Amino acid sequence: MKIENNDLKFLKTADGLNNDVVYSIAADKSGRVWLSTASNGLNYLQNDSVFTLNENNGLSGNIFTALSTDSKGNVLAIGDNGFDIICSKTRSVINYGKEWGLDANNVDLNSVFVFNDVFYIGTEKGILIYNALLEPKDFNTQTIIESIKSPQRDIASDNSKKLAYDENNLTFTISHNNLVNAGNISFQYFL
Repeated sequence: MKIENNDLKFLKTADGLNNDVVYSIAADKSGRVWLSTASNGLNYLQNDSVFTLNENNGLSGNIFTALSTDSKGNVLAIGDNGFDIICSKTRSVINYGKEWGLDANNVDLNSVFVFNDVFYIGTEKGILIYNALLEPKDFNTQTIIESIKSPQRDIASDNSKKLAYDENNLTFTISHNNLVNAGNISFQYFL
């Protein structure tokens, strides 16, 4: 809602919000206003435009009941699948979820408090304490293609850019540096 020409104007789904029911609101260092709604992920407002982040963009779920930010402007989005840390600059995501024992927490609406970059999150299992100062410095997963092979040859080692007509079954060996989300990473490669 904002006052425009002495009238109240509500921001609604017709304006791009995921849902008219808003659970939580937070602002990052760059002035973006983040909203968690009753469905389909998060919205953020920037320059009077509404943008969406959801499972299609790497979030762990589509319903988050609490939002907060750290001193670097990263957004902490808390839901029943654990919590996601969203780098406000790049919109890349780190998820702390099932592999950390953080699924089925049933976090109440807005039950988060932050002090000196330590987040206190109220769940039905008790208070979860997360220190944002200990988070990874690099949000971006670095992917390295170690080898590319076809049944006929090792393609990467011969520096050939061309494949024979029958070389359509390729095996890629890859590595990455994201130990937090190792089980949630998928790769795509286009020839």
